[in-house]
Amino acid sequence: NIRVENSKFYNTLEHGIHFIGRVYTNPTRVVRSTNVVVTGCTFERNGNPYWTAGPRGAGVMGYYGVRNIKLTNNIFKNFIQTGIYVDSAYGSKEEMESLYPELPVNEGHYQGRDVIIADNEFTTTANYWSGETSQSGAAIKVHGQQRVTIANNIINLPIGRYRGVHVDDGQERTPTHDITINGNWIVTTQPAVIVVDATQVMVTNNKLESTNDNVVVVEAQHSQTSSIMITGNSIRGTASQGIRVYNRDSDNLALYTIAVTDNVVRIV
Repeated sequence: NIRVENSKFYNTLEHGIHFIGRVYTNPTRVVRSTNVVVTGCTFERNGNPYWTAGPRGAGVMGYYGVRNIKLTNNIFKNFIQTGIYVDSAYGSKEEMESLYPELPVNEGHYQGRDVIIADNEFTTTANYWSGETSQSGAAIKVHGQQRVTIANNIINLPIGRYRGVHVDDGQERTPTHDITINGNWIVTTQPAVIVVDATQVMVTNNKLESTNDNVVVVEAQHSQTSSIMITGNSIRGTASQGIRVYNRDSDNLALYTIAVTDNVVRIV
């Protein structure tokens, strides 16, 4: 059990806090952080814009399948790339299986689960991240996770190249599914919510605003994207599309069971 409370993490060159697991091959097992609580903390200027190996820094980073983590009532200011990043493992599925053949990726050894990200505040007042679109920053990134709740956060990112909430399967390493994004207020210059290669995702009752071409994006890039519900949201954009659902680069990817209901979309 780990609890971090009422602390400040300022101007770090990597992450403010980093929770990480470790792979042991003899005997075969993964040792990971579990039952983690981070609450009432302030994270400011975390990360390094010149660091090219992996994520360029987060306020809170969970890696190698952290489980049972609650991140609540924290403040994230002027992060370099990401406010909160929960990940499974770096590298493609093939790379991970070649490094650790005793722990095949599809058995979920690297997968995180049971994550709550709620009642936090994310703000930018200066542009510390201006990477290319494929490397856009985000307030919250979720890769290779299951059973994640992102609720009642205030995400105000009017400056810089930041997405609001980015959910995907982390390049086929481990499936991402059962994600709830509910009751958040998000202002950003990139898509407010982007869902890639994930299943069982609910985007409900959020207030979303973006100056990007698309406010909400659902796409199939590496694997199937299905069972997505987008309902009850207030969506405001200043470009061309409020909600975009599409396949990227391949006709063989599956996009199905996408429900879009009872949203209010304004393009102004």
